[in-house]
Amino acid sequence: QIRPPPTRAPKPPRRPQMDCSDPRADLREELADDDEDGLSDGSFALPRNVPAPFAALPYPPLRLEGHGPTASRTEVVANMITSLLGVGVLAVPHALSRAGLLSGLLALLLVAVCSRQALVLLLGVGNGIGGDRPYLDLACKALGPQGFAAAVIGHLFFTGGLLTAYLVAVADLLGQAASGFAGAHNVMPRGLLTLLALSLCAPGTFVRELRYLGPLGMASVAGIVALLVLLVLSCSAELLPAWFPGAPADPEGFAADASLGFGGSLSGFFAAARTLTAHFAVHAGALEVFGAPLREGAEELQDMPGLGGGRDSGGGSGGGGHGKAMGNKSVRCSPQLRAASHRAYLIAGPLVAAVGAVGYLRFGDRVKGNVLTSFDFDDYTSGFWDILFVFAQALYGAVLVIGFAFLMNACRNSAMELFLVRRSGAAPSTRTLRKATAAILVVCGWLAWMSSDLEFVLNCMGAWAAGPIAFAFPALLTVELARQRDGRAMVHPLNVLPLMLLLLTALLLLSSFGSLAAFAFSAPAGHNGHRITTHSLLNITTNRLNLR
Repeated sequence: QIRPPPTRAPKPPRRPQMDCSDPRADLREELADDDEDGLSDGSFALPRNVPAPFAALPYPPLRLEGHGPTASRTEVVANMITSLLGVGVLAVPHALSRAGLLSGLLALLLVAVCSRQALVLLLGVGNGIGGDRPYLDLACKALGPQGFAAAVIGHLFFTGGLLTAYLVAVADLLGQAASGFAGAHNVMPRGLLTLLALSLCAPGTFVRELRYLGPLGMASVAGIVALLVLLVLSCSAELLPAWFPGAPADPEGFAADASLGFGGSLSGFFAAARTLTAHFAVHAGALEVFGAPLREGAEELQDMPGLGGGRDSGGGSGGGGHGKAMGNKSVRCSPQLRAASHRAYLIAGPLVAAVGAVGYLRFGDRVKGNVLTSFDFDDYTSGFWDILFVFAQALYGAVLVIGFAFLMNACRNSAMELFLVRRSGAAPSTRTLRKATAAILVVCGWLAWMSSDLEFVLNCMGAWAAGPIAFAFPALLTVELARQRDGRAMVHPLNVLPLMLLLLTALLLLSSFGSLAAFAFSAPAGHNGHRITTHSLLNITTNRLNLR
């Protein structure tokens, strides 16, 4: 008898290996297909109902009905504004307390301007880049495989830091709720609060593909606006004089220890800048969500070859080994995206400054890393506005849970790209995805338990993750692509802005290292016998043999 040959199990599909060739090779055909669909000049590229795999934004993107696969200018501006109102806005009052009011507002203005300029540079060099990971592909084209790996590591640290910050914020809200129900003096242990926060955020992270991004984006916008408006009104009411109409009967007024001028030190100024950098860093998902005008991208491509590896149009020889030179025509951010980013920063920046100013003036130096935890149990009465403020905090907690699930997608893909996909080349299975998700939850949960201060988490993330992603990479990409295109030297008058961004990144890193070193080698308060003032007796250990 002739036996049939044994059948083998089919091999899992292999993911294509990282290719640093021209990402615009098939873009002209896609643009031609889009032209047949009748896309308007004001349409922007936005992901469909499935989120982009590496879009590291604080909340799901807002999608309005009636625009198909593209986004209108209103949607782009709305997504930019909501991205600029992330969880870091709760730590802005404490950042201002480190530097003083005017110094902190100056740091906020400096970081916001630099963030917007870096975003314009990034959108300019990424104009027309296709694929589902344009930031990483752009880093690969300009800086080679080393740049690709550095960008993936930056994405991993940035998203991991944001996930940790979300867990800290959710644990703070749970602690506030527990204090309200059980009494002001019955505080739950921090480890238990972190475990409860993990149990709330974990179920949504194990979903392979998120759906209903449009309704989730609308809910996120509603929760953010409600919380910030009521937070500003609640703090402002205590700053009004008693004779002002609508003011409380006995307002607390301005905090006595609030510094209205340049009262902070230089280290406090850089500490505030690091926290604000983490807050204004929206660049990790800008290319996927904000996109570029398709029509103008097509016009740019008609006279310009690709980024390295494309045909030469007579622009001279390109330097480096990552591809040939680009054409003489510069790649710049489109006027529509420039105007959209300008409008978004003009709207979000003053709102962030208002939250930070009224929160700092209300509580002074006793403002905590999360301004919501600065409200005591006695501050809430049975009034209508207080009940509405508590409801807004609960709604914002739900927004953080939604944003946690959305961010986990980018963090998990970065971890898989770094540790699994680049080595095996196979598509990850569901079991592998669950293991990676569980590992990220354990690490972020442990970090949230060890560092229970929201401002401290954002401060470290701003120097070591957000700074390189938001400032260093756009500057390096701009300088390197200009060198490949027309042989421009690194030290050149046209490279002043990228070099300033690189200098700012270096200053943030050095100041963070200095503050961590000073903290490591300095003795704790009360070590030499001098008196200290503490507001909590939790986590204090004493030697009973020395007590008399």
